[in-house]
Amino acid sequence: LEAVTVDTGAAADTLVVNGTSGNDTVSITGTNATMNGQSFSLASEESIVANLGDGDDAATVTGAVGITIAVNGGGPTASDSLTFTGSGAAVTVDLGAGTITETGLGVVSDTGIEQVNANAGAAGLTVTGTAQNDTLVVTPSLTANTAQILANGVSPVVQANTTGTLTVTGGGGAGDVLVYNGTAVNDTIGVAATNI
Repeated sequence: LEAVTVDTGAAADTLVVNGTSGNDTVSITGTNATMNGQSFSLASEESIVANLGDGDDAATVTGAVGITIAVNGGGPTASDSLTFTGSGAAVTVDLGAGTITETGLGVVSDTGIEQVNANAGAAGLTVTGTAQNDTLVVTPSLTANTAQILANGVSPVVQANTTGTLTVTGGGGAGDVLVYNGTAVNDTIGVAATNI
């Protein structure tokens, strides 16, 4: 099919897009969903759910006003990725809630995702831990304005990309620990009470 339009009309509607048992590639915005090359133009949906199933799956999502998006990676448990592309406002990745939120836009949630690529552009990017005592490990990349964040040694790994301010904060735990790794080159690291 060259062109498919899905218009769910009034009321609180949910569009569910199911993947395959193979390696799925899905792209979702507020007005379009493309699964393995098949494109669907969207209208009037309040919620979009992508079930990617088994395989090494890759999802790319852009948030939208008034629309929640859920990406379920399925199995296996080491190879699914979600790339979130911001549109100019501040972005928050909440590891405890399993959500990515851009200010003013609908929440993007994820389950079964092993790597989250959060692209905030020039806006601020915040990565928040869980309600437990977290050990948050931040490893900057040799590529400018990028860093990897891992909480408690479990997925998802967050690949943070922003030319704005990157904030890493614990969740509700009272004993959170921040570990900041240097790079393979000569580093100069300044440490203050609230920033590195």
